[in-house]
Formats: sequence, C-alpha cells, structure tokens
Amino acid sequence: MGMAAERPLYVLGFNRDKNEVIVGFEEECQNTGLIAGDLNWSAISGITEPIECEAKIRSSQQPTAVRVLPLYAEHIEVKFLVPQKAIAPGQSVVLYNKNTILGSGIIQKS
Repeated sequence: MGMAAERPLYVLGFNRDKNEVIVGFEEECQNTGLIAGDLNWSAISGITEPIECEAKIRSSQQPTAVRVLPLYAEHIEVKFLVPQKAIAPGQSVVLYNKNTILGSGIIQKS
C-alpha cells in the first residue's frame, strides 16, 4: 500500500510493460507540444514548412494559437503558445485557420 498524496493526483501516462499507471500533480499535466500522425488534411494538402494557426484538443475548448512543423513520414509537431492540460495519446488534434478546418491528426506523443 502506498501513502496518500497531499494534493489530488492526475494520470500522466502508463507503463504497459510493468502494468503501472504513472500519476503526478496538476502542474505536471501541462504540455507545450505534441506529435500527431494519421493526418487528415481538409482545406490544404499538407505542410512542407512551419505554419501558424490555431488548434483544439477537445471539442469544447476554444482554439488556441500554435505553430505546426512538418516532421517525418506524415507526422507533425504542434507547439502551443500557452501550455495545455492533459494532452493524451489517442486524442485528436484539429487545426484551424479562423473558422476553416485545415486538418486533423491523432496524438502520438505529448
């Protein structure tokens, strides 16, 4: 049995090899970026150089400013100007230019 934490704990990740849940405090949930794959471009055919736009990782959130960089083999890196809470692999990230959806992807790593 472990000891109780002095503050609420949040799930930060999983170690599947050891069947462990990794937990931490709220401030450890903040991330400034993510890597996404399984890209689905809508209004554009993709990117070959960095772009600035907005992104959402939850349907209920307001879009937030990001810089998006092309990576290897159909992956992108999304850098948030304001850290975001609880970015998790498996979630979608949707990229916007005003009210136009540029594209989306599945978060691989935060």
